[in-house]
Amino acid sequence: MGVCLNNEGDIIIADTGNSKIRIFQNNIVQTIAGTFKGYADGHLLVAMFERPVSVYVDKRNKIFVADSSYIRVIDNDIVTTTYD
Repeated sequence: MGVCLNNEGDIIIADTGNSKIRIFQNNIVQTIAGTFKGYADGHLLVAMFERPVSVYVDKRNKIFVADSSYIRVIDNDIVTTTYD
């Protein structure tokens, strides 16, 4: 499991065991992205992560996820794979 803060101070979580990216804000945990275990780019509601282990948020609030051997990016409600 990896964690970091976004620009608003919310905690972003790479939930490795459940293959999801989550946010902790206002004392509530919600899933940002990830449905089932696997690899699928696309809208947050259909994107899949295999084994997200680390997260990083840049100045523009893009979320970078280390997912097994891939770097995935969450930006504007879309997940894309950028590097393998």
